[in-house]
Amino acid sequence: MGRRNGIATERVYTGGRHQDLLKLFTLATLVSLLAILLLVGFGIYQIFNRYIIAEAERDAVAISNAIIGDSLKDYIARGPGGAPTLIIPASSYHLLDQDIEAKLKYFDVLKIKIFSRDQAIVYSNDRNIIGELDLKNQTLAAALAGDASSKLEKKEELWDLADEKKYEIDMVETYMPLRTPTGVVAGAFEIYMDVSAYRQLLRDVLVAAILVVTAVLLVVFGVLTFYMRKATRIISSKTQEIRVLSGLLPICSACKKIRNDHDEWEILEKFITERSESEFTHSLCPDCLQEYWKE
Repeated sequence: MGRRNGIATERVYTGGRHQDLLKLFTLATLVSLLAILLLVGFGIYQIFNRYIIAEAERDAVAISNAIIGDSLKDYIARGPGGAPTLIIPASSYHLLDQDIEAKLKYFDVLKIKIFSRDQAIVYSNDRNIIGELDLKNQTLAAALAGDASSKLEKKEELWDLADEKKYEIDMVETYMPLRTPTGVVAGAFEIYMDVSAYRQLLRDVLVAAILVVTAVLLVVFGVLTFYMRKATRIISSKTQEIRVLSGLLPICSACKKIRNDHDEWEILEKFITERSESEFTHSLCPDCLQEYWKE
């Protein structure tokens, strides 16, 4: 606040506040942009992953139906207690290999296991694990109870059906119940589906989607920031023009002019109008009206 010749003039300046508001808006914009990108990326990733798993599970269902219908029907026998189970002799492995490989050549199958009702591995393209019991496998137990399940996994290395070693593989592991034609569960089926190509497609789609969303958001927030800056400049400019008058004003008793900071005498209306947003209208008060218009 400055004072001269009895006049106190206070400049109401809020440019700093407007700059702070603009900085806050910019920060909020950046945080919002990052949050939107994270949410979009996470959403696309989850949706695509579920789609990959669902597709792999559908393929597994088709494979299990084909195998149990043709390849395994001759290996269903009565187990202890009379319940149907799968019994595959070692002499049948080679024939079963050829049959299953022919049925699976159009599918990206990496590995297959077939379990009997007692959770023993009765067939696999990995001969070393045939005969093993997997009693602690709850997912297998659920499949033997009639429930299918799938999950996405990554393997560092794996031997596939063609006896080729593969590295860094994305795959869906699916457990399916194997049912007799009458619907009774005779065993379970574990299959590894290679989804590396889908996962690479997912990464490509994810990158493309994030780039597109980023471009759109940058345009939107860029336009908003432009108008925000423009509005801030206008508000700051208008605010700086406002002055609040206080203290003693040296005014002429006769002509009513006011002395300004430069020792110049200004008309009352001009002085106030230039220092505020007020405007004057001119008319006569009742006393002056009586004096000038006595009749």
